[in-house]
Amino acid sequence: MADTPTSAELLADLKKTPGDDALREKAARALLAEGDAEGSFKTLLERLVNVTAHAKGSPLPSLHRKVIKPAQLRVEADGDSFVRDFVCAQGRVLFFWVPEAVASKGDELRDAVRERLDSKLAAYDRKRGRSADGDDE
Repeated sequence: MADTPTSAELLADLKKTPGDDALREKAARALLAEGDAEGSFKTLLERLVNVTAHAKGSPLPSLHRKVIKPAQLRVEADGDSFVRDFVCAQGRVLFFWVPEAVASKGDELRDAVRERLDSKLAAYDRKRGRSADGDDE
């Protein structure tokens, strides 16, 4: 593979290991970089559950699974520009809006969001008596 794999290469790898959330996220990001927002969205939701909640009272469009618009990657609200981003963890995907001015912190920001999501999911599973790998304890 090249230094920066193409979406086609990543999707081929994903067929071999469909449960690899990190690879699925990487493939979805590659599709976005190649201009295929619909393909990126489809790749994420083939195996991941969108856990994004409705943002009641927010001036930004909801990213909840029932109303999200896959091609809507940028919005203007209250005089600011926002870009849509996402992270994957434990079989889930979380979409969120990021001020465009902060979006340059991409990996650092996504790592922080992913860490928080992992923590919340682990607590949720513990509360319900499940282990992080989905097996009952």
